[in-house]
Amino acid sequence: MRADDDTAHSGEALDQLLSLVRPPTAIVCISDVHAVGILRAAAARGLAVGRDLAVTGFDDSPIAPLLTSSLTSVRQPLEAVAHRIVRNLTTTLAEPATGPAGELLAPELIIRASTRLD
Repeated sequence: MRADDDTAHSGEALDQLLSLVRPPTAIVCISDVHAVGILRAAAARGLAVGRDLAVTGFDDSPIAPLLTSSLTSVRQPLEAVAHRIVRNLTTTLAEPATGPAGELLAPELIIRASTRLD
C-alpha cells in the first residue's frame, strides 16, 4: 500500500487495508510518521494496537517511546553511518582512484508495546 509521508494518508491506507476480505494483523511502515497515522486511525476504529493490530515504524524517532502505544521501530546506526562516511570521504580524498566499497550497517529492532500481541 502506498501513501504520502503524513499521518492523514497513512490513516486512509489503514482504512483500505482493514476493508480487505482478509485484513492484516500487523503493519510495517516505511517511517515512524506513517506508523503514527496508523496508530491514530486504529484507535479511531476502536482497535487496540499491540493486541488487535501490531504496528512497526522505521527510524526510531524520539517520539516513538512516548506514544500511548509505544512504537516498535527500526533504529538505524546513525553514529556508525556518520563515522563510515567521514572515513570513506577521507580515503577517497587521499586516494581518488580507490573509491570506497558499498557497506551495509545492521539496524536494530526496538520492540515496544505496539507489537506485543500476547
